Amino acid sequence: MNHSFEVSGNWRGFVNLRYASEYGGRQEINPDIPIPFTTPQRFRFATLRDHALLDARLGVRTAATEIAVYADNALDERYIVFQTSTTPTA
Repeated sequence: MNHSFEVSGNWRGFVNLRYASEYGGRQEINPDIPIPFTTPQRFRFATLRDHALLDARLGVRTAATEIAVYADNALDERYIVFQTSTTPTA
């Protein structure tokens, strides 16, 4: 979503929001790609959880100047994009 509005004189305010989500399930992993400490299998799957991201940008601008703040992953969503059954060693 992009929104712009008048603030004062030559200054205009703006808000930019981006929302993206992915729904989990099972993702097939190519069996030809070796994964350390796993046994070769015909099919391998990773289980993925649902997650949603919100990026935000707010600010003001004139023809010559722009002042803005932004936040990537504003809701601090933590998610896994790949998971394996191996346990890391110290």
